[in-house]
Order: sequence, then structure tokens, then C-alpha cells
Amino acid sequence: MNKTTPLFTASEVEERTGIAANTLRQWERRYGIPNPNRAANGYRLYSQNDLECIQFIQAHIENGVTVSRAVELLKSKQAPEETEPQQDEHTKVVQELVDVCLKADQNRAAQIINYASISFTVEDVLLKIIQPTLARMGELWAQGHITVAEEHHATAFLRGRIQILLDLLGQPLGGPRVIVACAPGEYHEIGALMISVLLRKRGVQVHYIGANTPLEDLMHYAHTHKGDAILLSVGLASDTQVLREHAEDLRELDIPVIMGGALLNAEPTLAEEFGGTYLGTDTLQAVDHMIQMLEGKA
Repeated sequence: MNKTTPLFTASEVEERTGIAANTLRQWERRYGIPNPNRAANGYRLYSQNDLECIQFIQAHIENGVTVSRAVELLKSKQAPEETEPQQDEHTKVVQELVDVCLKADQNRAAQIINYASISFTVEDVLLKIIQPTLARMGELWAQGHITVAEEHHATAFLRGRIQILLDLLGQPLGGPRVIVACAPGEYHEIGALMISVLLRKRGVQVHYIGANTPLEDLMHYAHTHKGDAILLSVGLASDTQVLREHAEDLRELDIPVIMGGALLNAEPTLAEEFGGTYLGTDTLQAVDHMIQMLEGKA
């Protein structure tokens, strides 16, 4: 028996990874990954290789990478014979940051982030330094090279640095007011924090609520504080039943409800089912589109 031997049913893969069987079928149709065998009864059977590919993609999208980009990275990883492009400065910084995170050297990690903040734009620090570092740490965890504790330690540090960026920008005195939160059941808040920084940098008054926010409380807060829009991060762990139950309530709000996150990147049509509007996988384009929407230009 080897890593290509068909072993796991779709339900077993779903239990091991938390990725729904219909999402796996969607990835298979769109990207050709995973590539399960078919049993005599027509059921899909997944190999250990398939499972590792799914975990690779899962680790990346949980840290804000789109599914299509995660698949590109996977295919690149699977083709080592191809000549890799010369490393750019961002890649070098990411590699050093990953190394020091693995050593739990927070002093050095802070120096690297400070260097990046001086050398690059805020957008690049978030999307070309912190996000790839988180994705790499998630990949190492999925492959069994580091423990959950080590991955959490690095994530907590980097989350804190994003919070510092948000605080340093300060709250704009004018501009539209956006309430940012994570859906019920969703504790991965890195993506929501990143987009909060990018919105505040563009003059948006961001009220950042955080992880696992009850929808009734979120709607009440938006009403009480006169929000112009709600931005809801819907990750893979989000409680989809609760979202569906409150979809009509969200639709009836007199402000737009904008949704993003790993689950919607995998299945964009779910945003409408949840009562929101999905703005796509490109973070910077999504921010610009959101601002245009708030200004009445979209």
C-alpha cells in the first residue's frame, strides 16, 4: 500500500479535514484537485496523497489565500523540476520570518516586521509578508512538521502585529462607518483584521468587533452605532445553519452586508444564501469596490 492507494470515502475525508464533500467535488471540477478514484459503485475514494493536497489547500485558505492561488502553489510544489524564479525581497523576508517564528524568537520577529513596515507599503506588509508567513506556518502544521501550539504561537504574534497596525492608523474623523466581525463559530480573524487595516488606511471608520459574533448582537450594534455597512468574515468553521436562519434579517437591514472569507472563496454562491454580497477573492479590489459602494459609485 502506498500514498496513491484509494482508501478514504468522501465522508471520511470530510470528517478528517472539515471540508464538505460538495466543496471537494467543486474543487475537483474547477481545478482537477483532488483527483479521487471511483469505486465500482461510482463512489469517490481518496488516497493519502489526495488528503495531503486537501490539507495543503485548507491551510492556505484559512490564512486568507484564495483557493485558486492555493492550487497554483500546490501544483508548483508538485513540480520541483521547474526552475524557480529568483527570490524577491518579499520572499526573503517571509522565509526569515518563518524561520524565527519556528524558533519562537519574538524579538527577532518583531525586528523583521519593523523592517518590513519601514521598507514596504502597509498593503505589502499585510499581503506579501504576514499573509504568506501565516500560510506557510499553516502548511507546516498540516504536514505534521510543527505542532498546533507552535502554529498558534506564531499566529498570535502576527495577529498582534496587525492589531498594532490598525491602532497606529487611528480612527478617521469622517468617512463611512463599517462594522467588521467574524461570523458565528468563526475564530480565525486574521483576514477580518487585515481588511480592517486596509479600510481604515483609506479613510473608513472601522468598528472591529472580532471573532465568533452573534448575528443579533452584530445587527444591534450596527443600528446603535449608525453603521453604513457590515463586513462579515465567513470562514470554514462558521455556523452555516445560523447564517441561513438570519439571512432574511440581514437582507432587511437598510445597510449593505458585505461578506468574504475562506468559505465564500471556496463557494461564492453561499453569500446570497446567507443574505449578503460577495465581493471576490482579490483583497485590494474588494476594498476598493467596497469603498465605491459606500460612496454610491458602484
